[in-house]
Amino acid sequence: MIEPHTILPGQFFRHGIATPETRLLLAVLEEALNTRQRHLAATDPRSLADLADVEAWFRSDDAARLCAFVAICNALEIEPTWMRARLGLSGSARRPPATTRASRRFSHRRVGGMRHRVTGRAAGTSRET
Repeated sequence: MIEPHTILPGQFFRHGIATPETRLLLAVLEEALNTRQRHLAATDPRSLADLADVEAWFRSDDAARLCAFVAICNALEIEPTWMRARLGLSGSARRPPATTRASRRFSHRRVGGMRHRVTGRAAGTSRET
């Protein structure tokens, strides 16, 4: 007789990705990706400074600080050089000037927040108190 296997949440999620600590590290990485994407086509000095800061964070090899790029990649089992190459930040390649740079969209799935909310009401009806 074949018995069904029970899968626990800790077994389902790859290497404990569901822990609050790893979700926080993933949120930090997600925010850095969103910040870079938001400021890629920037021309104002403040946005260019934000872009320079986030790209310096991605290029940093510091692994001693908890929220450093390399430390986050190590915790999430992501190869930092692979991520830098996907972002176009590998090697000594310099970004083209803002006037010639094409905005490139990278799709990624958000891990924080709620996309949908179920209210239990039919669409178009109001809540009666």
